[in-house]
Amino acid sequence: MKDLFDTILNSSISIWKKGGSGVVDGYGIESQIFTLLVADVPCRIDELGGKELTTAVAFGEQTITFFMRPIKVDDPPVPLNIHHWIQVNMANGEILGEPDPNGTMYDIKNIKNLFGHHLEVSTLLLEP
Repeated sequence: MKDLFDTILNSSISIWKKGGSGVVDGYGIESQIFTLLVADVPCRIDELGGKELTTAVAFGEQTITFFMRPIKVDDPPVPLNIHHWIQVNMANGEILGEPDPNGTMYDIKNIKNLFGHHLEVSTLLLEP
């Protein structure tokens, strides 16, 4: 019997990690790159809203919650955590693009594991 939860997973994401590139600038700061860990992860996306910011760093922020099955990523495998990033590749059945290290990444702020059944992943996107 199919779990009803699976019927609401109408989007897909890719999961990334961010790490050093080995390239250091004049200030001694290492450039960061995104590395794809897994693609085509089924999920549901709930956009919770956003707000406009008036800072020199960002123009706005958007909060989005992703619902998905528990997943292990990386090598060695570890549960999805706040050190990973999410990129939306398909939303509500509409293909938005292939996984791209230069694409929009959502910063994971919190993960709730609901009884090992599914994850509720809260993310934040800062619009530069």
